[in-house]
Amino acid sequence: MKNNSWIVFIYKMHPEPSRYRVSIWRRLKDIGALYLQNSICILPNSLIHHEFLKKLSIEIKKTDGESSILIANYPNDKEEQKIIEKFNSERNNEYAELVDHCDRLIAEIQREHSRKNYTYGELDENEDELNRLTSWYEKIKKRDFFNANSAVDAKSRLTECREIIESFTKQVIDINEGNN
Repeated sequence: MKNNSWIVFIYKMHPEPSRYRVSIWRRLKDIGALYLQNSICILPNSLIHHEFLKKLSIEIKKTDGESSILIANYPNDKEEQKIIEKFNSERNNEYAELVDHCDRLIAEIQREHSRKNYTYGELDENEDELNRLTSWYEKIKKRDFFNANSAVDAKSRLTECREIIESFTKQVIDINEGNN
């Protein structure tokens, strides 16, 4: 699976105040950058990533830091595949954590069923959690450049959560309307 080219981003910042370095690190992780070493990361070459890194470079320079954006190619498919596998490993870990949280939500709704706790407050809480999980899934999916294999399970589990909450919603409405 040849990607053709990559963007390598190298930066150097003053250690203090640390909030600047942490902010840069978070933003690079949010977009899906893979760290090769401290302050050296890689992304698939795209206009979006290039523009993002140019803006980040400007911010780094404002803190008296330095950065470089390089376009690189791997010498062979085997080396490139190793990097793709690292990207997929990171996404698979994220999807696994999401699935774990989906399982917790499913267990929570099952507990509410067993306790017959069909309140609007409980429904709001579970819907808020579903919205949070859906947003989280979309963030992971956006940085899943190479279609990590855990994406299918995560999407399936999220769909299961949605269906269980729809069923719970129906029960909450039916029971509360019947009590009026």
